Amino acid sequence: MEYVEKVSENREHRTKNVSQPNYALREKSPLAPHFSGKLILLADGGSYSATTEFIALVRLYHRGVIVGEETGGGFYGCTAGKIYTDQLPNTGIKVFVPTLRFINSTHDDEPKGHGIYPDYEVPLAYDDWIVDHDAVLEFALNLTKK
Repeated sequence: MEYVEKVSENREHRTKNVSQPNYALREKSPLAPHFSGKLILLADGGSYSATTEFIALVRLYHRGVIVGEETGGGFYGCTAGKIYTDQLPNTGIKVFVPTLRFINSTHDDEPKGHGIYPDYEVPLAYDDWIVDHDAVLEFALNLTKK
């Protein structure tokens, strides 16, 4: 497996950027036994990091539908790893700086600068929350009957 590695110096620490083909994520035929039913993912602004990476792959390979609201994480990847925290001297605002950037092996059909939009948008309503009614789950369960 070929890859390109670039190491750059930072005043406080070294960072490493590694770019390599993601052979594990190429489309494959599922082995038996496998789930072949309807896959319905529930998502909202609290869906990020590994959750959003999984949702991106489901979207990319047309393996299911997404119900709910736009995800908090992006289609193209995320930032993570060791998080450095610092406080700005003049304002006192805390800043969190991730050290890793993950880039999903995806296509360019999704809008950039946003999370993943659902196939079926079902907004979370305050009134539903007050009476403990899960409209997103109810919508998804109704999809299973179609």
